[in-house]
Amino acid sequence: TGIGPRTYDDRGAYEFQTASLYRIAVSPATATIQAGGSQAFTVQGFDPAGNSFGDVTASTAFAIAPDGSCSANVCTATTAGPHTVTASDDTTEATVTATASVLVNPAALDHLVLSPSTATIVSRTSQTYTADGRDVYGNSLGDVTSATTFTIAPNGSCSGATCTASVAGPHTVTGTRAGKTGIASLQVVAAALDHIVISPSNTSITAGGSQTYTAQGFDVAGNSLSDVTAGTTFSISPDRTCSGKVCTATTAGPHAVTGNNGGKTSTASLAVNAGPLDHLSLSPATSSITAGGSKTYTAQGIDRYGNSRGDVTSATTFAIAPDGTCNGNVCIATTSGIHTVTATMTGATGTASLQVDAADLDHLVLSPASGAVTVGESQTYTAQGRDAYGNATGDVTPGATFTIAPDGSCSGPTCTVSAPGTHTVTAAVGGATGTASLEGVSVDHIAISPSDATMTAGASQAYTVEGFDAAGNSLGDVTSSATFSIGPDGSCSLNQCTATPAWPHTVTAEYSGKTTSTSLFVAAAALDHLGLTADSSTITAGTSETFGADGRDRFDNSTGDLTSSAAFSISPDGSCSGATCTASVAGPHTVTATYAGKTGSYALAVNPAALDHLVLTPASAAIAPGGSQQFTADARDTYGNSLGDVTASTTFTIAPDGSCLGNACTAS
Repeated sequence: TGIGPRTYDDRGAYEFQTASLYRIAVSPATATIQAGGSQAFTVQGFDPAGNSFGDVTASTAFAIAPDGSCSANVCTATTAGPHTVTASDDTTEATVTATASVLVNPAALDHLVLSPSTATIVSRTSQTYTADGRDVYGNSLGDVTSATTFTIAPNGSCSGATCTASVAGPHTVTGTRAGKTGIASLQVVAAALDHIVISPSNTSITAGGSQTYTAQGFDVAGNSLSDVTAGTTFSISPDRTCSGKVCTATTAGPHAVTGNNGGKTSTASLAVNAGPLDHLSLSPATSSITAGGSKTYTAQGIDRYGNSRGDVTSATTFAIAPDGTCNGNVCIATTSGIHTVTATMTGATGTASLQVDAADLDHLVLSPASGAVTVGESQTYTAQGRDAYGNATGDVTPGATFTIAPDGSCSGPTCTVSAPGTHTVTAAVGGATGTASLEGVSVDHIAISPSDATMTAGASQAYTVEGFDAAGNSLGDVTSSATFSIGPDGSCSLNQCTATPAWPHTVTAEYSGKTTSTSLFVAAAALDHLGLTADSSTITAGTSETFGADGRDRFDNSTGDLTSSAAFSISPDGSCSGATCTASVAGPHTVTATYAGKTGSYALAVNPAALDHLVLTPASAAIAPGGSQQFTADARDTYGNSLGDVTASTTFTIAPDGSCLGNACTAS
């Protein structure tokens, strides 16, 4: 309170430094809650000296383990058992933690859990259960079996915690205590199966029909285990199949149907009878006879599955095709080849194959049976053997003897006529004979066909030649004996004539000293290339030449003027306008025309134009005063094309001073 400065006023004020948070304490340190309940915690902070910082709950983070959750300082858990709450407070140097213990007890009884939850017993045996009390969160409240009432549905009974039922099937066991329940599933199965009986035990069906079976199960004492059809596998023998409990068979005769349920079997008899008449079966199914012979048949009635309905021959009508006859069940045919015997009864049919073979050789048939040849020419024959019914017995030409009358001769099967008139050719094999008529004629003229034909270059034209007598009667085709030629060029191979130049040709045929001709026009083939023409093959540089383009086939025949349609070009330089091409560079050039992908070329020489200027070599040089330099002079046209060395005829001068002697120039 004094007046004037104090002795420590110059030292300033002192600020007290607070100690840092060292540890914390959670309250309550231990707590007990019911599952689903919560506990609030507070935290006190302390420095290293144990001085309290007061309540630090607001700055502290809380967590609970092994499960549960904390919202600020309030923590909760639903799983019964010990839990640890951890409080964490961060300082500038480290995180300070502390823990508290929380015991979570189960909540009030909510439901029961029965054990076992699922089980299976044999009918009339039993299952014992235990009951565990559980809260709403599933926490165990302990074994409550002794205080629990057990029931079973839909049937059965329970004595204490032991339940039984005699009816097979799913059951539900319910435990009840203080109004709270729990359930378990109990499957009741029948007692062991001893044997089965399938029904019907003895029955019959029509082939293709079916029979439905049932199976009844029984225990060893004969007590019924009810219908076991669903668990029974059915089979049928000696053939066909069962689909589930339905068995079918198509083969007539006794069958056995067997039911099998877990190794327990039962057998029933099933008679399968033939179905309605479907078709007939002939016997023999295949056979053969000699022409004129016969075959006897029997007929069996058959259902659609091939089961026999017995012999029906006496009630069956028989027929044979394509020819022959049947008398009752006996069929005959005289024409060789395959025949079909058909049997018919009340709309049902059956067939058999009958091979009719030719009988013994009776006579011969010559081919050709008639004909005409020029006198001196020959005819070759074949001889076919025939039986009495006209059936072929095969080619007997190699073994036949041929003769001709009244004149001529035969060499093997080839007979030659030596005089005009009608001749008879006879062939004989072992007493069997056959004849043919052969006319000997004289050729008066021949005719070639076709006349006035047109073909493409390189193709060929086939010709035929026909002979005629003086009266104009045809003597037949003589092409094979005729000789063919073509002019003015081309060639003929037998009756095929060809040529490649495109212009009119004449084809001539010659036979027996007689000739005839016809026109053949050969037209150009397809476009192959172009042919170029020009008035000159040389031009002066800078001038032009007009070209013509002609289409050519592969034989170089013209296909027509294509100048207006072709595209022209020149190389290695120059240009074309339409069919007119020009170039200014001296030297060889090629003009090319193109049309439809086909081309043609023309060699064009371009010569230099008139002298326009000289080019001196060297173009520049340096000499010592008084020295000299020799020059050469090359003549050039206006396009720079060289006209050659003109040094000898060139006058050289030098300016602004100096002199030239010939092509040598000097200056001082």
